[in-house]
Amino acid sequence: TYTDDDQWYPSVTGLNNGDFVVTWHSYLQDGTGWGVYGRRFRGDLIIELDDGDREFTTIGNWSSTNNQGFEGDVHYSDPGNGSNVATWTFGGLTPGIYNVAATWTAHLNRATDAPFTILGGGNPIIVDVNQEVTPNDFIDQGVGWENLSNVSITGDTLTVELSNNANQYVIADAIRIEPTAVEIIDNGDSEFATVGSWLTNNFQGFGGDVHYSDPGSGANVATWTFSGLTPGSYSVAATWTANLNRATDAPFTILGGATPITVDVNQEVAPNDFNQYGVDWEYLSNISITGNTLTVQLSDDANQYVIADAIRIAPTAVQIIDNGDSEFATVGSWLTNNFQGFGGDVHYSDPGSGANVATWTFDGLAPGTYSVAATWTANLNRATDAPYTIYGDGTPITVDVNQEVAPNDFNDQGVGWEYLSNVTITGDTLTVELSDDANQHVIADAIRIAPVDSELDSQALILSQPDSFDDLLPQSSSDITLVGNAQWNDLEDISESPHGDQSSSPELMDLGNNNPAIVNEGLDDSTDLPQMISLGSSSMPSSPSDNLENSLGLPGNNAVYDQYDHGLANRYPQYPDFSVI
Repeated sequence: TYTDDDQWYPSVTGLNNGDFVVTWHSYLQDGTGWGVYGRRFRGDLIIELDDGDREFTTIGNWSSTNNQGFEGDVHYSDPGNGSNVATWTFGGLTPGIYNVAATWTAHLNRATDAPFTILGGGNPIIVDVNQEVTPNDFIDQGVGWENLSNVSITGDTLTVELSNNANQYVIADAIRIEPTAVEIIDNGDSEFATVGSWLTNNFQGFGGDVHYSDPGSGANVATWTFSGLTPGSYSVAATWTANLNRATDAPFTILGGATPITVDVNQEVAPNDFNQYGVDWEYLSNISITGNTLTVQLSDDANQYVIADAIRIAPTAVQIIDNGDSEFATVGSWLTNNFQGFGGDVHYSDPGSGANVATWTFDGLAPGTYSVAATWTANLNRATDAPYTIYGDGTPITVDVNQEVAPNDFNDQGVGWEYLSNVTITGDTLTVELSDDANQHVIADAIRIAPVDSELDSQALILSQPDSFDDLLPQSSSDITLVGNAQWNDLEDISESPHGDQSSSPELMDLGNNNPAIVNEGLDDSTDLPQMISLGSSSMPSSPSDNLENSLGLPGNNAVYDQYDHGLANRYPQYPDFSVI
């Protein structure tokens, strides 16, 4: 699609996070007069193809309606034998792993088995979706999306097809792809293998099938092998279909780190740590690998049936050491409880003199600043002054926490966490200790660390009435930083605006925190002083006021104030390969 009338003097700047911003001078873009407009583009190659785009094609008999769906239109087909096919073709891609998602408008006359086929990887991936139900995995661009699958492509093209081989109407609307570091191996994939006697069920599970084994001695083993990885830390999660005939101690073993990690899970209970790609997942553990292979095994050494479905891994900067891990150690008299806490167990100590000490040691870290958090199980018999001490560089940091109260700063991997402190290290080790020098029982469960991004979050802001235009120029790298070619990008003069004389050309700049901004003189006709309009990611007041130094409406993240008619620019040229942030 395109915008009518004249668009002049485009200017582009890149941002530190890979995004970029285009601004332009446009006539009649919103129906009246001249205005300065801007649009921020994603640099992460999230691409959405709608049924109105040129990369969308159909074969057979399809109808369209222009009063619903993504960007206001959908194609639809009667049910049939599969001869009607809608196709979305994404070209010019970089080989890698992509998440594929679809959106549609739901209705009871829609197919419950609309067949989407994803092409571009080794084998076609077919996913039947229920279009009677609104897609609800996540929201983007104001609509709901349903994750179909991940696909790994070695070429530069990814294609999605939807046929009418279904039980009711099928809706072809928009497809969204996004590069992802998440990798999933399902029990039907070539990277999955079994030893011993396993059976399959093709009516349940991720991808519509699972393998299962009777309980045994451990001779039956299912294996998922992830190859070609970059050394580092990965989170590992599993999914399965729950039933009361499943094992309560299904043993998953993760290989690739210094020592194998074995996690027993209760498959009578559905996984519930998070939902992705339409199924629930349970975190097993994080693991640090120094090679390029990570392997997960499940054996039949269990008390009932074990279910081998899909395993998901993702690179993570977060590291967690639980009280059952090899990096955890104790000195003195500690007891364990295997019926509570992160990973299903905690250590605990009576109050004492400080001689009983639990230690979590994180090795092989990159120098930098880390946030440190702890989790515990709360009870009124816990210490109100449990002393955690964090060792990094410089002086140790001691934080007393109230373990009578559940940690509640944030939730990760199914449990609540409490921030203790940030710590900076110049070496590669960070250590946390908990002693019994407290007024009641102390609980040693898990410690979580994560690198702290020193860059501020993008913000939407307006800088009001600087003393001169020079005040808006960069003063130091810590204040305002131009990126890209490190030049001011001139959009030329804007003339004849009743909202200030626009004697200076609008300029495009970056505030140094991935927050682009337009600077121009005379945005307020009460002063000739320069003003700055930000295109940041946070929201501004919902409507502009006459005093633009104090209030400027930026609905969403893709509008700049129209200097001609005091309105907001809401319509933009559409580019096929990028999406508005």
